[in-house]
Amino acid sequence: MSEKFSLRIFSFLGAVFIFLFLPQFGLLTKSVVLLGTCIFFWATGKIPEWLTALFFFCACTASQIVPAKVALSGMMSSGAWLVLSGVVLGSAIHHTQLDALIAQYIQPICGRSYHHALWGTILLCTIFMFIMPSAMGRVILIIPILEALCQKLGYQKDDKEREGILILGILTTYFPAFYILPANVPNTVLISAMQSFYGLNFYYGSYFLAYFPILGLSKMLILYFLTVFFFPGKKKPQPLPKGKISISPLHKKAILLFSLTILLWFTENFHHIASGWVGLLAATICLFPNSGLLPKNPLSKVNFGPFFYVAGAVGMGMVAKYSHLTNYMAQFFLNLLPFSEMSKLEVVFFWLLLCIITGLLIMQTAIPAVLTPLIDNFSAVTGLSANFLCKMEVFGFSSIALPYQAPALIVGMNMAHLSKAKMTIFCFVCSIGSILILTKPLLWWWQIIGIN
Repeated sequence: MSEKFSLRIFSFLGAVFIFLFLPQFGLLTKSVVLLGTCIFFWATGKIPEWLTALFFFCACTASQIVPAKVALSGMMSSGAWLVLSGVVLGSAIHHTQLDALIAQYIQPICGRSYHHALWGTILLCTIFMFIMPSAMGRVILIIPILEALCQKLGYQKDDKEREGILILGILTTYFPAFYILPANVPNTVLISAMQSFYGLNFYYGSYFLAYFPILGLSKMLILYFLTVFFFPGKKKPQPLPKGKISISPLHKKAILLFSLTILLWFTENFHHIASGWVGLLAATICLFPNSGLLPKNPLSKVNFGPFFYVAGAVGMGMVAKYSHLTNYMAQFFLNLLPFSEMSKLEVVFFWLLLCIITGLLIMQTAIPAVLTPLIDNFSAVTGLSANFLCKMEVFGFSSIALPYQAPALIVGMNMAHLSKAKMTIFCFVCSIGSILILTKPLLWWWQIIGIN
């Protein structure tokens, strides 16, 4: 970013900041200007997301347009701390080389055939979804592992098999991760928003049960068959030599910590310690001096950006609700169709469509912050519970039609030098196809497990 462009952005934000102090404008007008500014910068990426969030906190608290506890409410949610702990745990995985150890165990599966290599890739990505709660971190981590695997299998840069393995790896570590609670940022934004707006708790185990058996596994299959269709494997892989895998004491320490953390996440229904606080405990153990799980001065290498983003997204939603902006927005959408006369399935399709359209206009990670505050209005008109609409939102924001909506996909595509056109086809077919095919099965599944 040039110095001249930076000065323009600084001047614009300064003008917005001053506007919030003008007494002739009411809370609603000021909220529209402030939230519109933040969403614009999140959607365009002109400045980092964390900087936009910090500007939001500063503008709200300094101008006192809303009480500080409203603007900063996101920092009190377990979801924001789950994101921060995920960043620390991801650093611990890399530092202890647990990622390389996992890859060593997967490699023997991949050498049998191209299809075995694809399923080995899916298995590798699935393991990382559970232990590394950061989509960007997983993508950055998994691409070098898959590139090295392709080289060992004899797949060169221009081979379709190599391109298929890399596209499958990137998308598999991203799409199904929406159905594992801390694995992607929007998940934690939604959980934080549900707690802040409606006092609803969504535990790790129940979250996994609600989505993964239907949506997670189905999207893995869809991505596998798309890969086989677009990148049919004609070249047989080279057999991989069998070698002894050594597990160091540091590996054992990391495995024990992650196993206990995941166990506590899954049993949240029983001990009632929120996932964020469990993650924070695990992160604290990693940060403890001489633990060996992180390098010296670990906080200097921790990316705090996602924490501020999630806290800012929830805070924005709370400001929109406090200023009654959500009532006006909800009324606009509710006037579009006769919702009281529509069936449950028709309302669900509209809600999913609204999520997709919102994701095309703003950053996909901000969808829960924008739509969750509207849910009580939709609930009153449609007769569907706030709990049901909140949970259906996950299906909506996980349906990414275009790669540009997800920064992690763009980074992965550029790192692996993959075709943007093919990545777009994969995203569109997987997302739109899953909505058309999986909506009814998901509703049937929810009836069985008692989500209404």
